Amino acid sequence: MVRAEDADPATITRRGAAAARGTVITFLRIEDIVSEGYLAALATSVLPDTIGVAATSGWTPEWSRCQPIAHGVVESTGLTGKVFPVAALRDVALPTGLDMTSAGAVLLACIAGTYRYQHLMLSASPARAGATHRGEDAGPDAAVSGLIGLHRGGDHTNPKVAAALARVWMEQLRDSVHSGTTDAADLHRRLASRGVEVRLEDLMGGPPSRVLSDFFDDQPFGSDTIVVVVGDVAVPAHVTAALRGMSTCGSTVVVIHSSGKAHPSLSSRVAIIDTRVDAEGAAACLVEADDIVAIDAAAVATLRQLAPERTPRRGIERLLDLFLDRAARSPAGGGSGADINTAARRLAVHTQPLRVDPWTWAVLALRVQRVRSGPRPHDLIATGREVIAPNSAARAALDAVAALVQAESLGADGLRAAADRVIALADDPDTEELVARFLHYLGMELLFEPSQHTSVPSTPLVESPDRYLARLHRSRLHQLITASDAPALLSPKGGPTGRAVLLTGAFPKFFDVLLDALRLDHTVDRIDLSSSESRFRNVMMDPTTFSLLLHAAQGRTTDLLDRSHTSLLASADVVVADWADKGLALASRVVPAGTRLLARVHGSDTLSPWVHLIRWDRVDGVIAPSTHLARALRAAVGPAMEHVPIHVVPNPVDTSRFALNKTAAARRTLGLVGWALRVKDPTFALDVLARLRAEDPNWRLRLVGADFWNGARQVEKDHGQAFRVRSAHRDVAGAIDYVPFTNDISSVMADIGWSLSTSLRESFHLGLFEMAASGAVPVVRDWPVYVSAAGAESLVPPAWVVSTPDAAVARILEVDADWETERLTARDHVVTRYDRDLVVEQLRDLVGSASSL
Repeated sequence: MVRAEDADPATITRRGAAAARGTVITFLRIEDIVSEGYLAALATSVLPDTIGVAATSGWTPEWSRCQPIAHGVVESTGLTGKVFPVAALRDVALPTGLDMTSAGAVLLACIAGTYRYQHLMLSASPARAGATHRGEDAGPDAAVSGLIGLHRGGDHTNPKVAAALARVWMEQLRDSVHSGTTDAADLHRRLASRGVEVRLEDLMGGPPSRVLSDFFDDQPFGSDTIVVVVGDVAVPAHVTAALRGMSTCGSTVVVIHSSGKAHPSLSSRVAIIDTRVDAEGAAACLVEADDIVAIDAAAVATLRQLAPERTPRRGIERLLDLFLDRAARSPAGGGSGADINTAARRLAVHTQPLRVDPWTWAVLALRVQRVRSGPRPHDLIATGREVIAPNSAARAALDAVAALVQAESLGADGLRAAADRVIALADDPDTEELVARFLHYLGMELLFEPSQHTSVPSTPLVESPDRYLARLHRSRLHQLITASDAPALLSPKGGPTGRAVLLTGAFPKFFDVLLDALRLDHTVDRIDLSSSESRFRNVMMDPTTFSLLLHAAQGRTTDLLDRSHTSLLASADVVVADWADKGLALASRVVPAGTRLLARVHGSDTLSPWVHLIRWDRVDGVIAPSTHLARALRAAVGPAMEHVPIHVVPNPVDTSRFALNKTAAARRTLGLVGWALRVKDPTFALDVLARLRAEDPNWRLRLVGADFWNGARQVEKDHGQAFRVRSAHRDVAGAIDYVPFTNDISSVMADIGWSLSTSLRESFHLGLFEMAASGAVPVVRDWPVYVSAAGAESLVPPAWVVSTPDAAVARILEVDADWETERLTARDHVVTRYDRDLVVEQLRDLVGSASSL
């Protein structure tokens, strides 16, 4: 298709696609300069489901393997010099009034943002086949048009593709501003006049750290191909470590050599090609590689012979740079803390990593820390401190990660001090936005480090939240994120629909009672975010969700939840979230005004960061299983919850499942259900057992549930080991029965006559009440975390509560003679207060009518 100089690109594209008889089409201008055989090369080399590209002046296809469109739009964005699938052009509308280069940019944006064609790839195969085309280079105008095209894409734009395209075009715009060829204020006005939201400081600011940008972006980390060329394959240990490390990070690693024999530790993890045996295979790998590193002079010679068109990175320093880039962008720190640690340290001591992005070390160390397998990231932190300026923000971030590593020794107060430092730096007006976001994120990681709150006898998040969280609550970014003036992202529905939505939460195993209550009066749609994205399967801080909340607070157009979910939320009369987690934090910004939003909280919610990131002004009511948890939640969140009603509705106990019959052995058998966690403190039960056996050797302990998990955090492993050592002592050895996890808990109750609760904290303790429903006499530890709130006594009679193993023994011996009477009283307490049918009705009353809250 040949177009005249003054023809409108949109018109010629539409007419050309309509007239085309084949499956692909290319566009030429009368004045275009193309290589001999250009059309033949296009026709013979274009791949299915691709947009084929021929080289333009100033542009070389270094990404010569097929790439998603979003990653390929850097230059050569015009219509000419490409071959398009005709069907894609027929189905995608292109705005009129754009020049050729701008039209190409917008067209690629529209194609990439259309669901049907988002699988299309951008390929340099025509260029490799000799189809050389010299056209116009893309510039600021193409970038502006690209952003406008994305904005016009509306609901048809794939968010991830759009985000990648937007980053590319924003980089072009910043480059043009920095070079002085474009006035930032004028550019900002041009974009704003077309409805594109770009802040002036985004255009004028320096290019952000790629490592930090990728840390907050929810972009998939693909399995790219890295080819390392070396003369002798018997490479030093630090090079081997880097290659193994990149393989761990998800890269496909190929080593090409011309002499020597590879060490088994290398050949077991990477592909190795000897050019003396398979020169053709080596050449093919070089053509398809995403990155090439030439280690030595012999490697450069090999490249010149096999792939003269490829430009490699040279030297071990470039290998270090490439490896750290891959490792720092790998979502889980590469999946192996040990491999990343070893590789980075060995490379660093053999090179001068002065050109490495200084933020790499903090991000990489943080991700290795979160893997929690193998060595802690001490080596990464030490290396980072050697190369990062002492007074820089990057060094402050690295020191914050070091504090996370030392959490056990620093304690909660030490972590708070470290958090206050980075939060204060984040609030400094001279700190760049992306850096401030990362520092604030680190501050929240420090404040809510699980080891200091979830499995300890006391936590400042319960005892003194005002003091502990004072710096966080007055910080600029925190106040911005939680501000109550931003409108909901969904528009109000027209009227009652009779529909309800249930968000099942991070741990979707307790929601069934909410579902039963909602179904009595509503048609219910259930949304399980944890089944679609791994970040919703826990209550830990995650950078993607945190960044989305910040963007929403700044008024940036963003998709907080998948559109299939938001469409359900938009049509509901009531939305109920089980767990006050990141799902509720997002929903509180999405649910339309006029739609009631309720949340049911659990024990770990008060200890997580997400309750502090929820828009509580949008929550109409909270359901808590106990009075003491309600008090703890309100105290932790502070004034943001001042006007939110909290309703105490217990967790349900299916009392009909449990019979009162007991074996003869039950009279001398203690029971503990769900025991193998540090927070459950099963050694307390062993101490009770030991004292009872001193009086009567017939006493036994039955532990129901899974054993300690070998993959748990080190503090959990240490507690498990301490429990095993204690259980081997002569005073309890041989008197413990282990019953594996079972869904049929009622079947193991006949042998249990005494129901123990030994935990450090509980919000309700279902296992305790299930045993009591079977007629086991309760002995309840005064849960240390909630002693000041009379936690246990808010759920059970004071006579059941004990503070020490000695007090537990005293209670047991005192009521032993009245065991039959006591166990009937225990069952009656559960049946009359916590029976499932009663709880369902209470929940129905709360969610069933608009006036109930």
